[in-house]
Amino acid sequence: MTLLNPGADRALARGEDTVLRYRATPGVAVGGLTLGALPAGLVAVVSHLPGARDFSVRLTNRSLNPGQTVTPLLRLPGAGEIRLPAVQGRAGGRTPYAAAAVKAAPKASGPTPTPRPTPPQQGPAGRWRDAPAWLWALVLLVLAGGVFVWARARQGRSAGAGGGGGLCAGPRQGPARARDLP
Repeated sequence: MTLLNPGADRALARGEDTVLRYRATPGVAVGGLTLGALPAGLVAVVSHLPGARDFSVRLTNRSLNPGQTVTPLLRLPGAGEIRLPAVQGRAGGRTPYAAAAVKAAPKASGPTPTPRPTPPQQGPAGRWRDAPAWLWALVLLVLAGGVFVWARARQGRSAGAGGGGGLCAGPRQGPARARDLP
């Protein structure tokens, strides 16, 4: 067996896991690999793809004590056992699937408060009312600029084709032709 990731972190806090990846030597049936007995605080799963020589062992620390060291055994079908690298419990982490204790609130004696009605949710139009003043000024400035450009373009069209001011002042010229070029 060849360990493909020897630098994998094997100091695990509660709730953490590590994956050890291996490549089996030719002739070893990867489908029959199992793990020996593990302590209650460590869970392991062997997985592989059908027909592949590579496999992985996922080790999860459920409740190992800090400093507790475990050396898992990998059982080969008909070939004995191989010691895997040691896994050590580390302080900290989280406890998966554990519910935290909840204190019940003390019962109040006296009148029960009436629930307040919740204000109606604002739609997209309601959000614009809360916009800052500078945003309103910017929107109005852009609108005023658009109206100005539209008015100037309209003024140029009313002065007649090709004449009068407007955005494109000057005589109207068509595209250059080959005979007009020097």
